[in-house]
Amino acid sequence: MKTLEELYQEVLSSDELKNAFAEAMQKNSMEIFLKANGCEATSEELEAFLRGKQEQQGELADEELDNVAGGGCLSSTSETKTVIGKCPYCNTEGPIEKTRYIGVWTGAEDCVCQTCKAKWTEKLY
Repeated sequence: MKTLEELYQEVLSSDELKNAFAEAMQKNSMEIFLKANGCEATSEELEAFLRGKQEQQGELADEELDNVAGGGCLSSTSETKTVIGKCPYCNTEGPIEKTRYIGVWTGAEDCVCQTCKAKWTEKLY
């Protein structure tokens, strides 16, 4: 079984794992994510681990850590804007609302087509 540190390092180096982590955060299924990736830690242990990272690196705000325990969004830092783009679902060119979340393991934008109301997530990097 992997330690939280081992999984953390894997997530940092893999876009696929970053996206899976973000999805698990949004769906409040962190323990499933941890187990699926070979780590038997609990959400509480993950929260303590991230608090330790915060003390070492100063990267996480207390509210971000509370979101891990409470199943909130990945980050308290977000920005919403409306852009003109093409919806991958209805294929229309029109207004797309994008909300950007910046977190320690991932960066993503939640997108909503203002024409058909379809929702999807786009990774930032």
